[in-house]
Amino acid sequence: MVTLPTNAFVLPLLQKNNILCSLSKLQIIHRQKASASISVAEQTFSNEGHQNVKPFSEMPCVKYYPIIGSTWVYFPLIGKYDITRFHVSNFMKFQEYGKIVRENVAGRFTTVLLFDPKDIEIMFRHEGKYPVRIGFESLAAYRTMREKYYRSGGLLVIQGKEWYDLRTKVQTQLLRPKSIQSYLSQMDQVANDMITRMIHLMDNTGEVPDFLNELYKWALESVALVALDARLGCVDLKQAPNSQSQRLIVAVNDIVKGINDLEFMPLALWKFFPTRSWKRFVNAQDVFTETAMDYLNKALERIKVSAQEDREMTFLETMLSKKQMDSRDVITMILDMLMAGIDT
Repeated sequence: MVTLPTNAFVLPLLQKNNILCSLSKLQIIHRQKASASISVAEQTFSNEGHQNVKPFSEMPCVKYYPIIGSTWVYFPLIGKYDITRFHVSNFMKFQEYGKIVRENVAGRFTTVLLFDPKDIEIMFRHEGKYPVRIGFESLAAYRTMREKYYRSGGLLVIQGKEWYDLRTKVQTQLLRPKSIQSYLSQMDQVANDMITRMIHLMDNTGEVPDFLNELYKWALESVALVALDARLGCVDLKQAPNSQSQRLIVAVNDIVKGINDLEFMPLALWKFFPTRSWKRFVNAQDVFTETAMDYLNKALERIKVSAQEDREMTFLETMLSKKQMDSRDVITMILDMLMAGIDT
């Protein structure tokens, strides 16, 4: 394993556009540093005595080639990493290259993986007011096609001030302690129901078959409780294998696979003509959007019926009541919560 001086490459990182910073061995987040933030970072490093900063070109790097970049390391037979076990792949990179390593993804952009929490903290403290994240062009293209449901790309797609303004409106409600407390008892019940289901499904060896899918069900049930103010029945003992909630989970898994195929593979041919991967992605997105909208419409009907009741407004009602928010932005946000909640 290569041993590097602490923070040896962090300042060049801040000066480099289109950098991906891993939150952990499991997550990578794309950041582009604003010039004002860079000057603050430079002052910080200067004050702390970090004078021996190495250039970006000396950063340990996964071998890459024109057009395909370093994507070859995930190819079957010739590659040494398994893209389906990304956490293991990243740990192997950490063992081979050290705390900081860069990759050229599909010959299109550079990513930098940080494995030291101190370096990750420095990056986040200097990300600027409007950090530019990876764009998810495929998701943006799909949502442009479906203007009936999406006014914009949503928080997963939009950038700059537009992203900041929408995020501010949403997080104000989500991070209120009172909002969190209002769902505690119901969340606790979801967790208890999940435990009961696991005990029911447990086999003779003490294992739960297809446990990952069961976690998806628990995640969807939990997120829907906040986003839709409803129980979907995902963790019920008698949930049908082909239930509406299971279709939603399958669609999200297909969407995530589609994004990987479209965004992180060489030669983005889907931008020029509808490839097989693009068609599968659109189909999965349509299934997800239509199924989630069915749930959302039911929630909106419940709100109409109970509008005159003397009670605290739900999260969905609060978002819809904000005059500065377009109703389609609220719908996009709810759909994003359901999609991201299932997979993460």
